Amino acid sequence: MKGTLKKIRSKAVVAFLCALVVFANVIPVSAARHDCMPIEKEGTRRELSFRQGDEDTHTVMYYAEFKCQNQTCNREMGNKEWEEAQSHSWGTYRNLGHIGVNDHMFELICQKCNGTKTIRLITCQGNITGHHVTPW
Repeated sequence: MKGTLKKIRSKAVVAFLCALVVFANVIPVSAARHDCMPIEKEGTRRELSFRQGDEDTHTVMYYAEFKCQNQTCNREMGNKEWEEAQSHSWGTYRNLGHIGVNDHMFELICQKCNGTKTIRLITCQGNITGHHVTPW
């Protein structure tokens, strides 16, 4: 009886070790496999150019580099250029003068694309007080 238990125990140990070896070989492969999903690398986005759009927006051409989102992989996934609409960034204006008593006209100028928009301020008392309103 003693020999039979010893044989069963040794067979169980061998079976356990075989299962452990097979399982250990499968786990790293499945854990290492993933589908690389690209994310933008921090600090690589640049505005390449601007194209005038309408009175409120322009189109920006962007450039960025991408990497795999999996932090253990971090595989380089190339770069990309794309376009997006963006609101104008009004930097300066041109005084177009008074139209009527209280209406003052200005042309706003985008500091990125040089696009323009004409606005009319109806609260200007400059003809009376000498102090004209401005867009900002």
